Amino acid sequence: MEGKIFNGGAVGILEELIESAEEEVLLASCRLIKLYPELEHCVGVQTIMGCLPFEKFVEACKDPQDETNEMRAKTLHKFWNRQTASSSTGFPYDVQQLLIVKSNYGDHLYETILKGFREARVALKIGYYVKPWNLEASREASLQEIVDKVRTIAHRRRRNVIRRDD
Repeated sequence: MEGKIFNGGAVGILEELIESAEEEVLLASCRLIKLYPELEHCVGVQTIMGCLPFEKFVEACKDPQDETNEMRAKTLHKFWNRQTASSSTGFPYDVQQLLIVKSNYGDHLYETILKGFREARVALKIGYYVKPWNLEASREASLQEIVDKVRTIAHRRRRNVIRRDD
């Protein structure tokens, strides 16, 4: 994790702990999907790890005077998407640039970009590049949703083993 991003002091320590915990949760979700091939239906092509959603950039670049500054959103999106994509060779982003995004465009976009790097790190660690996805709700799947599905699969597997032994 890039601890240099977070400010010092108690808030910085808490931010770093939260970032670390969120990475662990994502790692756990991805590991479960790798371990249980039956969970493959929990992923979708549109959910590549580290890809940043363009809508978040458009939202952050809205200007009350000028509906939306789409060109600025496209430029930022392209730059940060390239940064997360190249993170497979290390994490070459400039911390100062990321902090400028935070001050100019807000916490929401800053957190979206951090999430992209988190996903890229996880993908690199375990060689799994697709986000856990709840297809019915069209959103990322929570760890709890994946664990619930694993319980169902494990229960089915136990029933099948018991039937074969009869």
